[in-house]
Amino acid sequence: MSARRRGPALAALFIALFFAVASNTMVLTGLPQIIGDLDGSPLQYTWIVTTSLLVLALTTPVWGRLSERIPGTRLLMLALGLYLVGSIGAGSALDPWTIVACRVLIGAGAGGIVTLVQLIVTDLTTPKERPAFFGALGSITSVAAILAPALGGVIVDLGGWRWVFWSTAPVALIALVMVWRFAPSVVPQYSGRGRFDMAGTLTIAATVTAAMVALSLLQRMPVLALAVGVLSLMLLGLAVYVEHRAAQPLVPGALVRNRHLVLVLIASGVGGVAAFGTSVYLAMYFQTVRGATAGESGLLLIPLSVATLVASLLAGYVVTRTGRDRAVLVAGMSSIVVGYGMLAFLGRDTPMVFAVIAGAAVSLGVGAVGQQLVATGQRFLRRDQLAVGSSLILFLRSLATVLCLSGFGALLAFVASGTPASSAVLDGVRLVFVACLAVGAVGFAAVLALPSRREASAGEDLTPPRNEPETAVWSTTTE
Repeated sequence: MSARRRGPALAALFIALFFAVASNTMVLTGLPQIIGDLDGSPLQYTWIVTTSLLVLALTTPVWGRLSERIPGTRLLMLALGLYLVGSIGAGSALDPWTIVACRVLIGAGAGGIVTLVQLIVTDLTTPKERPAFFGALGSITSVAAILAPALGGVIVDLGGWRWVFWSTAPVALIALVMVWRFAPSVVPQYSGRGRFDMAGTLTIAATVTAAMVALSLLQRMPVLALAVGVLSLMLLGLAVYVEHRAAQPLVPGALVRNRHLVLVLIASGVGGVAAFGTSVYLAMYFQTVRGATAGESGLLLIPLSVATLVASLLAGYVVTRTGRDRAVLVAGMSSIVVGYGMLAFLGRDTPMVFAVIAGAAVSLGVGAVGQQLVATGQRFLRRDQLAVGSSLILFLRSLATVLCLSGFGALLAFVASGTPASSAVLDGVRLVFVACLAVGAVGFAAVLALPSRREASAGEDLTPPRNEPETAVWSTTTE
């Protein structure tokens, strides 16, 4: 593929990824106005937030499987189309449930964009180039997640809540046209055989949905939450049974039995939790406990965005130059643990600079491990496993984010009962940070157990198969 087309193709991928990630939290600042204008309820408030995240998580492995059958660029255009239609529909909605329905389309489109951009970049680059490009993807993802609430606040102030949705539509259209014009269609080298695993898709979706509902009901209706939790465990057992019998399962057993990939999956989930904890709950601390305005809170989060950007790019550069991916991951997880250890001691009179430094430490770690986990996980996969394996890593990250949204929300609601608002938020946020600290320690242990590129496990070949191309897949396609 010529450099003249590769540049615009990458630009389209980066633009699409930024707004796909930003759309999940950009709506947060407009939610009070949405609920007020459309006479919505707290239940509708919650589902507007969680629906997109839930659908994004659930569709990630589906898009990965489809990419084994259909060229990735065609699927990406479909995902951008879903995102475009959902954004226009949500901005034009006359009631909250219409927004929830449109957020299903937005979540499905965003899930496709996030997954397919990673896979297309994998095809576009050589194995040696990938860490640097995944570093760039990591910086885009993390910065988008952190800046989105502030960006949404500016849009709401300037044009109202409808423009939170409408403003992303022309961007999606531009990205769609650029992908159609510049991205060549690559026929999958390893086409999926057999019927698509619809039963596995539905049972996994039902399991995750039930778990999220159980967490959201935990404080208000504990008995019902327990019943739904038991149902989610039963559905999990059914999903395992269905996947075991499927000819081409959504989650192949060979990947689950790959102990090195399992460590990457655990670390990926930790990365999702870490990114979510700072982008949402530190902003809540600034505004509710310290009395900062939305604009001031956004300014205080800028150093976190800068830290994420620098760490992502630096991690990609270091891994590309030295190949020491495990060292980068260990350093990143260490930074996450230190940062959350500091955040756990926040109080009413804690200097703001301390909170910003602690948040920046977490963001440095998130930036370092984010997309490098995908690149690291790929070296434990055969070429024919790259699509489904990479999507599984992204799925665990998104799933952790969704479950944390429900779990941390239930924790805050439990602490808030019978307590003044600011005191409840302070106690709840500190508990969230302690939980994130414990999760970060698990992630640190996981990456520490990974073998480095120079290590060889006894009796196991960790290198890609001999047919792993030394050049990017796209460089072999005709213009």
